[in-house]
Amino acid sequence: MSAAPHLPWPVSALHISRAWGSHHGGSYYSKALVDQLSQKEVEVTLLAEQFLDTQSSFKQIRLAAFFRSDLLAWPRRVWEVLKVCRLAVTMRGVIVIAQGDLPRLTYLLLQMFVPLIFIRQDGILTCPGTTRFLRQSRTVCDRKMGLSCLAVHRVETCMQALSLWKRIGRVVFRIRDRLLLLCIHYFVASSRYLARAHDRPARVVYPPVLTRREKAADVVRDLNRLIFCGRLEEVKGAAEAIGILSLLPEQYHLKILGEGPERERLSKLAEELGLRSRVTFSGWVDGPARDRALGSSGVLLMPSLCDEAFGMAGIEAMSLGTPVVAYNVGGVAEWCHGDGGVLVRCGDMAGAAMAVRELTGNADRWAEHSRAALLVVEQKFPAERFGREVGEMVGEVRTAKYAK
Repeated sequence: MSAAPHLPWPVSALHISRAWGSHHGGSYYSKALVDQLSQKEVEVTLLAEQFLDTQSSFKQIRLAAFFRSDLLAWPRRVWEVLKVCRLAVTMRGVIVIAQGDLPRLTYLLLQMFVPLIFIRQDGILTCPGTTRFLRQSRTVCDRKMGLSCLAVHRVETCMQALSLWKRIGRVVFRIRDRLLLLCIHYFVASSRYLARAHDRPARVVYPPVLTRREKAADVVRDLNRLIFCGRLEEVKGAAEAIGILSLLPEQYHLKILGEGPERERLSKLAEELGLRSRVTFSGWVDGPARDRALGSSGVLLMPSLCDEAFGMAGIEAMSLGTPVVAYNVGGVAEWCHGDGGVLVRCGDMAGAAMAVRELTGNADRWAEHSRAALLVVEQKFPAERFGREVGEMVGEVRTAKYAK
């Protein structure tokens, strides 16, 4: 087998991810990325363990064992690794994109023959607990990953119910992942924060803003409506949003968009706090319905307790003229600024409630913050930015590969 010939732009692309088409922010990034490649007339083939989007028009190849580590899967896993390698080195003008996955020896092998881009949209590789969430302190860990994580766990229980040997194994595997990542030639992160967290050179390509503004006549803005948008799990902070609501006057109400394992507990929390009539659970909604909800609210609450790599919901709310009140974690500060958003210390529900009142207490002042939010998006995240940066990214990795 020989390497693909040098072409000025890729003719084909292999996109490798564990799951395709979920409601996770990384999946929206993936779809936007392959859509950009397709618009540039690149033939895209998706390789994944799960295909959750049945409407995709791209060619799909299921990898049943590629991502598995159990011994029984190894024969098929080896066969699938060879299959991926053969595809990569025999396809004309190919580029390989590994997204939302762990660094693997397969990728180190592939980058010897074809251009390969490795993309991360979360900090899993930097934390054996996966989210850098300190459960007892209810804040974000700022320590470097290593054996000291075992001592941190004894106080914070950040690796939850894992046994001692599994905790040691998790730390060892994360150290292994870090060493493999250092061997990846072209690494892309979705925020500057994430690049720093991985402590290695990276190209930063922010996610695209996918919202569509409705006509003003179609949207009735309610400044007293707060909105939370995200998966309902402890680290995303929906319980914090309910707590913030409890510190506000009765005219404020909260709409929660999303599904997840915390749904029942959150409902009970709202009832215990006497907020049942002021909290609405809308479940997961499609793009247009989400945009209408974001665009008709007074403030988006983003009280995340984990190291948000970027925080798509926030920048999407701002693109619809909705200011944001967020905890200052992860990459959120890279867009939550310029009077369009207010940052408060992680866990400071009282500070967040005060920020909400300051933003919404006066309609004219709210309108100024709304315009500031739109300005941040227009200046830093214009519509053409993502497509341009994808083109630059692909050009860089191909140039680097064939310059060797």
